[in-house]
Parts: sequence; C-alpha cells; structure tokens
Amino acid sequence: QQGRRHQSSFTFRFTNRRPQPQMKDRPEVREAMSRTMHVVSLAQLETIILNDNDTAERNLLMCFFTPSLEKLVDESILFPYPFAGMSPQKIWWEDILQTVKVRFHRGNDLTRQFNIPSGDDLTASGKPTFIFVKRGN
Repeated sequence: QQGRRHQSSFTFRFTNRRPQPQMKDRPEVREAMSRTMHVVSLAQLETIILNDNDTAERNLLMCFFTPSLEKLVDESILFPYPFAGMSPQKIWWEDILQTVKVRFHRGNDLTRQFNIPSGDDLTASGKPTFIFVKRGN
C-alpha cells in the first residue's frame, strides 16, 4: 500500500470592516433620549406638568415600563425618538409635546392614576405601556 498524500489548504480572510452603527447610537436619537423626563411619582408629574387650573399645560407622551423592559424601550423602541429634541423642521418637540419615562417595579400612585398593569403583569406581557395626555386635560 502506498502512502497517500493528504493536502489541505486554509484560507484566512481579514477584513477591516467596522460594525455598522446602531440606530440608538445616532446623534439625533441620543439627543432625543437625553431630553425625556424621568418621573417616579404622581406628585412629581403634577408639579411639573399641571397649570394653575390643574390641567396639563402641554401634551404628554408617557412610557411606563419595568426594569426588565428597559432595554427594549431604550434599544429597540428608542423611546422617545423622534418625539424629543429638534425636529427636521427646526422646531423643538418639547414646545409641543413632553415625553416622560416612568420606570417602576410593582406599581404606585402614578401607575394607578393611569390604570397601568402591575409590574408583574407588564413584565409578563413583554411590552411597555404608552399613554398620551392631551394639553388641557
């Protein structure tokens, strides 16, 4: 029996490609995310947003989420983008609409005011809850 020659070859490819930037890393997204209000209680929200007639002085877009949903809100949904910061028409969104994030565990006076599911139920659903409050309400 004759010895068999076994020949193998290896090819290595090196690339200098950088990973594509993610949407959450774009400057306009980062700016929008930095401009949202973080609210922890109903008293805090009332102090910030109610006028002398006890109605909302601005439109509100609120996002309620639990800690386990925070990554989804920040990295996939990108809340509040594009509704915060400077619009393409050069108008500050905050003049029209105030965005608010509410991170909670179980529930509190603020979540009960807006009939938000308990923290366990919200986590189980896998989705944050969004509430819009019209100015004057």
